[in-house]
Amino acid sequence: MDGEEIDDKFNFHKSSYITVGSIKRNCIKLLQPEKPDCPQAVTIGDARGILYISDHLQYEPVVKSMTHSFSREITAIDTDMDINKERIFFSFSNTTYMTNTMCKVSLILLFIEL
Repeated sequence: MDGEEIDDKFNFHKSSYITVGSIKRNCIKLLQPEKPDCPQAVTIGDARGILYISDHLQYEPVVKSMTHSFSREITAIDTDMDINKERIFFSFSNTTYMTNTMCKVSLILLFIEL
């Protein structure tokens, strides 16, 4: 390695579009576009308990909506395959929430072990 020169031709650039907390397995889902020409939407649940829904407009992600911070980290996300209903299910500990793409939480299911 003696006498080796480093080329100064590299120009690194960092772009930060969405800053989220740590993400567990099964906490990122792609949503089906409403129409073929609509942008692809991504749902992300992080360790801070926030659910993000972002669109990719002109090659850059834009946060469309997000929930308030819940008390625990989101451990799983699932979506309804029926595109007309826009249901997103997310859970942490023994509670499951249902929301739409505008992040309006409409149903809470609490599971209690007996």
